[in-house]
Amino acid sequence: MCVRDRQAELYARAENLFDNYTKEIGLAAPSDIEDIVPYYDSEWDRFSCGADAVDRVFTYLNRYHDSFHDSLGRLGWRTRGQDSIRNLLFQSWKENVFKPLTARIKGADNPDTAHIEHIRDLLASNKLSVKKFKEMRLGVVLPTDLE
Repeated sequence: MCVRDRQAELYARAENLFDNYTKEIGLAAPSDIEDIVPYYDSEWDRFSCGADAVDRVFTYLNRYHDSFHDSLGRLGWRTRGQDSIRNLLFQSWKENVFKPLTARIKGADNPDTAHIEHIRDLLASNKLSVKKFKEMRLGVVLPTDLE
């Protein structure tokens, strides 16, 4: 099995694992609107930690294989144009948790619709950095809201 096949298999397995995991999160969401925001935030915290850990492993593999194969003049671990694993995992969150729960989140007491739109924009950008993880929680106040 060549490096490209293994790389594609690892990406597919990680994406499949997180896709199934986020589907379970979405399906297990409480029906009580008062519980939806704390549930979303606690699940986001766990999911984002796992996604960050997987991304770090893939970053390490990319670095190791890119430098090794560059010295041999061969293809590196990540092929050009391939999305980062973090962005693939966050697409699972968006499709399986955020989108299905948005209506219930908006139905919660005093929903911050501007913040919900901010989360939607972050997920749509496909460039979600670790620094932005805290902004994805519903129970946070963004710095712009403090002014």
